[in-house]
Amino acid sequence: MAPAFRLSKFSGKENCFLPNPNLPLRGDVMLKGILFGVTLTMGIVLIGGCFLVNSGLIPANADAKPGRLETWMAKTSLKEQNPVALTDQNLLGQMDRK
Repeated sequence: MAPAFRLSKFSGKENCFLPNPNLPLRGDVMLKGILFGVTLTMGIVLIGGCFLVNSGLIPANADAKPGRLETWMAKTSLKEQNPVALTDQNLLGQMDRK
């Protein structure tokens, strides 16, 4: 079997690696492998998600205690100041709009 790359002289540079012209192009095999990997990963994620939902490991009740990630996200997003001052006039004005 011929080596995948051969040493040759190309435009004055020595030890330049060039693809072996005798080997067939293998791009189709690599593309099939990538598509297989993506499909397999998506299938595993889908099956794992169905297992988590069906086994009850993801709580769906409304009175569940929020997890650490949800608590962190809420605290991070609430660091911003409220642009509307909480005064009686603003609160009563919002009630009149209904």
